[in-house]
Amino acid sequence: MRIAHVCYGLNVGGIQRVAVNLASAVAAAGHGSFYLYRVDGPMRQHLDSRVEPIRYGQGPLSYRNPLEMCKAALGLARLARKHQWDIIHTYDVMSWCVGVVAGRMTRIPVVRTQPNFIRRYERLNARTLHILPFMRWTSMFHALQEATADDLVAAGVPPEKLFIELGIIRVDYPNRREQTRAIHGVTDSTKVVVSVGRLVAGKGWELIPTIAALVASEVPEVKFWIVGDGPLRTDLEYLISEASVGGVVELLGEQACVELFYEAADVALFPVATHAGMADATAFVPLVSGNGLCQREYLLQSKSGVLCEDGAEHYATALIQLLHDDDLRREYASAGQQDFRSRLSIEQGSGRFLDMYSGIVGRKVR
Repeated sequence: MRIAHVCYGLNVGGIQRVAVNLASAVAAAGHGSFYLYRVDGPMRQHLDSRVEPIRYGQGPLSYRNPLEMCKAALGLARLARKHQWDIIHTYDVMSWCVGVVAGRMTRIPVVRTQPNFIRRYERLNARTLHILPFMRWTSMFHALQEATADDLVAAGVPPEKLFIELGIIRVDYPNRREQTRAIHGVTDSTKVVVSVGRLVAGKGWELIPTIAALVASEVPEVKFWIVGDGPLRTDLEYLISEASVGGVVELLGEQACVELFYEAADVALFPVATHAGMADATAFVPLVSGNGLCQREYLLQSKSGVLCEDGAEHYATALIQLLHDDDLRREYASAGQQDFRSRLSIEQGSGRFLDMYSGIVGRKVR
């Protein structure tokens, strides 16, 4: 099979990591794998050398620029014919829009990975999905969680078009904990809490300065690392200053290898319930997270981490308990690592993806 993976870019982000992981797994299994992008970035180094990266335009796509959307769809269609793809797999909403049009033009099946609740976060919601043809032109929707699948059904996607697979995470185990901590001036006695993600609205970043102040009052030697960048960086810097935790919270910017920071940390923090994120943290350390529908599928409550109700005080209480109890942290980390390998790793999920692709291609042939 020859699979085209179409994603916004190779910049650092959760859905980009999913696309890179799956494109690499397809190539490693001996199939043709192509990564189509518009924005270059550090995730390129994580692509398997057998994946062919192809830039099919410049900059982000937008509904406000329909001419550029049409050009992108035509460009994808030309590439599809040239490379004789069997499936176009799209990963973000704009790539999906141009991908389904290109697929319709070339009679190539389209798969869409749905990373969030479509009715809440995308303009293509339950109403517009029935007006526009994108849903009808999509052969399969890949949901990252059962909760996302339920939301797609509520939006009108037929259940037979759903494929649920959590096993999409590939991590490297760099074994550089001491080196990473030394680079960032962290001693053996310092406890480190790490948060990873794009600095955008809706991911709980505004809570971290308050959480850090509460934890630092009980755990004097503590550092909070925020790994990621985005439009909220300036606002976050202001909140850190207002909370007087400039010596506790560090903004480390965008990093290609987030595993280095998970490995160097003692606990991971994702302080929001309405999004899914940081499931890869459980391959290394306990995760403290919001008690959302998606996170309940990734995190084993009181086994690989703690699900908290919203509020800085709830997250701070869970962190303080874990940072004070070395044995509990080790117990949670061990359980999380076992669960990650059995359910969440791409090694577990890649075979099921290939079976899904084969089924779609088989139906097309018949």
